[in-house]
Amino acid sequence: MNLNPLNLSVLISFSSTLLVACGPESNSRYGDEYWDPTDTKATFDPVEPPEYTVTYSDNTDADTADDDWTAHITIDFTDLNRRSKDGVIASYQRGFAEQKLIDDLIDTNVSTITDTEFVFDYSAGEDRRLSTDIPGEYAVVLDFDVIWPNGNTVSYLFNDMNFTIPGCQTNYGIYSDYINPVLADNCVNCHNAGDASSAFDLDSTNNTTRRTSFFNKVSADALSVGTGTMVDYIFGTQHTGTATANAIDSTQQTKFRQLITLLQAIDNDTGDSRNITSDFTFLASDGNELCFSRPSTMVVEE
Repeated sequence: MNLNPLNLSVLISFSSTLLVACGPESNSRYGDEYWDPTDTKATFDPVEPPEYTVTYSDNTDADTADDDWTAHITIDFTDLNRRSKDGVIASYQRGFAEQKLIDDLIDTNVSTITDTEFVFDYSAGEDRRLSTDIPGEYAVVLDFDVIWPNGNTVSYLFNDMNFTIPGCQTNYGIYSDYINPVLADNCVNCHNAGDASSAFDLDSTNNTTRRTSFFNKVSADALSVGTGTMVDYIFGTQHTGTATANAIDSTQQTKFRQLITLLQAIDNDTGDSRNITSDFTFLASDGNELCFSRPSTMVVEE
C-alpha cells in the first residue's frame, strides 16, 4: 500500500504505543517490582518461613514443680501454600526419628480444621493450634516448590522451627527418638540374622525385636566379643564396623554415646531397681540427656 507522510506518522505513533505496552513485565503475582528473566532472584519477593509461636499449658494443677506440659503451636503458612507449585508438605520431627505429618498434632475434636492455618480462633471460640504433650525436642518442617516468574522451579525446606517440651521421656520413647534411627540407618545392614554379625542381631523389619536385642546387649555384663563397655566396642578398633560407626553424624553419635552410657549406669547401680530392658519413665536426677529442661523463653498460658 502507499503510505503518505500523515499515515506513516500515525503508524509510527501506534507502533510506539504497542512497544510501551509491551515493556518490562511487572511481577504482579509477588509484588510491584520489575523482574529480569535472567536474574529474577534479586527482585522476586523472597520466600520466607512463616512466623510461629509456642506457648505451654501446665497439666499439673497442684504441683507446678513437676514438668507435665502441653505445647501449643501457632503457625499459618496459607500464603506459602498459595505460592507453592503443588502445596506445602507439613511435617514434624522429634529427636532423630523420621518425620511425621502434622496430622498427629491436630485436635480432631475441632469442628473446622484447615490444612495450613493453625491458630486460636477467638471469634468461634475454637483452639485450632497444633498441640502435643510428649517431652522432647521438636522441629516443624515445611517442604514445597515454587515456580519463579522466569519459569524455574525452586525447592524450599524450612526445618528450623524448633521447640522443646520439658519433662522426662520414657525408656522406649528415648529409644524410638534417638537410638533406633541410628541403628536403622547405620547398623542393621550388617547386624541381622543373615549376616556374620548376627551375634548382635538387630532385626531389620521388626522394631520391637530390634529394641529388645539392643537393650539386652546394653544390660549384659560384657560383650561376647572384645572387652570394655558397649560404647568402647562400637567405636573401637575391635569392631569390624568401626568405620561405619565413626561415620555417624557427630550430633547423633554424641547423643548415642551419652544414652548408652547413662543406660548402663542405671543398669549397674545396685540401688536402682529399674530394669532397662522394660519401659519406665526417667527421673529428673537421671540428667538432661534423658529429661528435657524448660526453655529459657518458655511462655506459659494463664
